[in-house]
Amino acid sequence: MSGPVRCIPVGVVVERRKAISQWAEFLWRPVAVLAGLPDAAAWTPLAKDRDTVTYADPEALARRAPQIGRLR
Repeated sequence: MSGPVRCIPVGVVVERRKAISQWAEFLWRPVAVLAGLPDAAAWTPLAKDRDTVTYADPEALARRAPQIGRLR
């Protein structure tokens, strides 16, 4: 595939759960991707109950122009 590469900024939200394992204390998994970049700093807690939901980090999706239409 050819064409210009376009980067789409996104924010990644992760969840931390207590692991049921002798090798790891916690498990982390992605739970959401936010369109654009939020005003929150990286690793800002968003919710806390039994599990912690945290805004993890800004990222960028890099796609070539023909692929962009398929993302929406």
